[in-house]
Amino acid sequence: MHGISECETCGQKYKWRRCNKGKPPRFCSFKCRSWKGLKGRTKNSELSEEANLARIKKNYEKNVVKQEGCWDWKGCVVRGYAILGIRPYLKAHRASWIVHNGPIPKGVLVCHTCDNTKCTNPEHLWLGTYKENTQDKIKKGRSNTPNGSQLKVAKLTEEQVEKIKFMLNDKIQGSEIARMFGVSPKVISRIKHNETWKHVEVING
Repeated sequence: MHGISECETCGQKYKWRRCNKGKPPRFCSFKCRSWKGLKGRTKNSELSEEANLARIKKNYEKNVVKQEGCWDWKGCVVRGYAILGIRPYLKAHRASWIVHNGPIPKGVLVCHTCDNTKCTNPEHLWLGTYKENTQDKIKKGRSNTPNGSQLKVAKLTEEQVEKIKFMLNDKIQGSEIARMFGVSPKVISRIKHNETWKHVEVING
C-alpha cells in the first residue's frame, strides 16, 4: 500500500508506503508523532519554524469561533484561559497573536483590552510587559491586592522569576539558581512548587 497523507501535527503532505494492509500513518516523522504524546516529547526548537507555525495555526483555526466582538473557543479551557491542544501548552490568545501578527518578543505578554481571557480576537489584544499589564489591571479596578514585585519585601522581579522558572524546567539545581539570583534555596523551592509568584507563567511561543 502507498499514498499521500497530511500530517496531523504540522499539516504537511507526505508520501508513505506500507507492506501490510491497515490505516495510513498519521504523521510525517517521528518528531511530529512525538508531539501527540505517542512516544516521548520533543522540544519546540526541534521543529522548524515553518512546521511549528503550521501546527499552531491548524489547531487554532480548528477551535476558534469567529464572531462579532469577543471570539469564542471550542477547545480546552484551563483556569479561564483558552489553550491549544498541543505541547508545550500555548494559550490561544498568544497563538492568535502569532497567527495574525507574527512572533512575540521574549518576555512580553499578550494582554486583553476586553478582559475576556478566552477571547482570541486580534483586535482585542496588545503587547505589554508584566508592569504594564499590572498597571492596566489596577487602572480597570481588577487588582486591589499587591503581589509579586509590588510587595515591599519582594527580592525578585517578574522578569527574574520567569528566568528562574525556565531554569527549573531545564533541570538546573535550585541551589545553583539561588546563588545566581542572591536568594535562599527555600525561595527557589517555593517558586518551583508554585507556592509563590503564581501569576508569573513560563511563556511559550
